[in-house]
Amino acid sequence: MLLGYALFVIGTIVARLPFGDLSWVASDARELAIAAFVVPWAGVIGGLVTAAIVPSRPFLHILPGCFLIVLESSWLVITGRSDGPLWFETGAALSLILGYFLGAAAWVFYKTGSLPRFPGLTSRRA
Repeated sequence: MLLGYALFVIGTIVARLPFGDLSWVASDARELAIAAFVVPWAGVIGGLVTAAIVPSRPFLHILPGCFLIVLESSWLVITGRSDGPLWFETGAALSLILGYFLGAAAWVFYKTGSLPRFPGLTSRRA
């Protein structure tokens, strides 16, 4: 989990390099739109690596990384270090979390040839 999260953090930093400091106030709409597409790939990498390292129950093992994303985003909002509206910061955090889950799902699909099944979320055919 730690290696997957570390790669996620490094990926986030690398993905943001071309944009400088991304900010709701200081960045233009084009930069924010491109970053909204590029930066979540860091979450995909984190989920993929975590699932590859711990192939048994990969979705359980990505939860701590997702929790850290929520914790960091909450801290940035609470301490006033983010300049965007709450919906913007929440959307950014959720896109990273979604990336984490997509990365883990991609690994499961790669290894099993089928998409993961979640009890209670998939329907059974009669």
